[in-house]
This record gives sequence, C-alpha cells and structure tokens, in this order.
Amino acid sequence: MHSAPAVTYRVGHSRVYAASLALIALAVALAGGFWIESMADAGWRGWLYLWTALTSLLVAARGASRMQRGDLHWDGQAWFWSGTAALQPVSVQLLVHADLLIAMVLGLCATDGRRFWLWPERGHDPSRWSALRRAVFAPAAARRSADPEFPDQAAQEKS
Repeated sequence: MHSAPAVTYRVGHSRVYAASLALIALAVALAGGFWIESMADAGWRGWLYLWTALTSLLVAARGASRMQRGDLHWDGQAWFWSGTAALQPVSVQLLVHADLLIAMVLGLCATDGRRFWLWPERGHDPSRWSALRRAVFAPAAARRSADPEFPDQAAQEKS
C-alpha cells in the first residue's frame, strides 16, 4: 500500500470557526431572550445571564483571534507544523476531530508536549485541499511514524 504524497498546507484564520461562534452566540442570545421574556421579573438572574453570555463570547472571540497560523506539512511519513512562533518545523501527531468536507478540525500534539487545534479550510488553498485530505486520511499503517517520541501512537491506532 502506498502512502499519500507529500503536501504542505497553509493554515490561517477559519471562517467556519468564526461562523460557528456567530451561530452559537445567536442561539445563546435567542434562548436567553426567550427565557428572560418568559419570566415576570428576571431581576439579577437576567443580568447574570447577560454577563455570563457576553463574557463567554468575548473569551471565544479572543481565542479565535489568537488561532494558530502556519504550515502543516506531510512528508510521506510524518506530520510537521511550522507555526509563526516556531523557528523550525516541529514533529506533531495529528488527530481528526471533525471532517466537514470544506473544513476539518484537527488536534495536534507536538513533540515538546504542546497541544493545539487547527481549522484548515478548503478556501485557504483549494488546489492542495484534496492532497491534504488524502494525507490526513491515509491508512494508519502508512502514516505510522518511526519517531520514538510518540511510542503510544501504535497502541492508539490498534484500539
């Protein structure tokens, strides 16, 4: 069985993530509005709800603005990440959390122990999107790295 060919994919801010935040904010606002309207006197509960909802939205928006940017690289054997803060590419273990066909939610665990999320989208580089998807979904045996820094990788793939 052949491994997927090498590919480098630029990852930036995600419109899908931003749209998800907007939809969640809208749902929270509508639910809170209906709840407060149904109560005769919301009083301090209404203000507490409003404060909690706004604080949560601000924290999520701040997280979106600090989203990782850089290059995700598959060399045919292993994954590497070179973000804006990384001087050299770092070997990472990749886990797919969601595949939306136009975007993916990926969890990365670097060899130095850092963990972070990426939201690559087809719109970032449409010409390489198919190659990235082939590499992400290549059979586990073809993806298995000989990197001794991830000894639990083979055990996770068997389960």
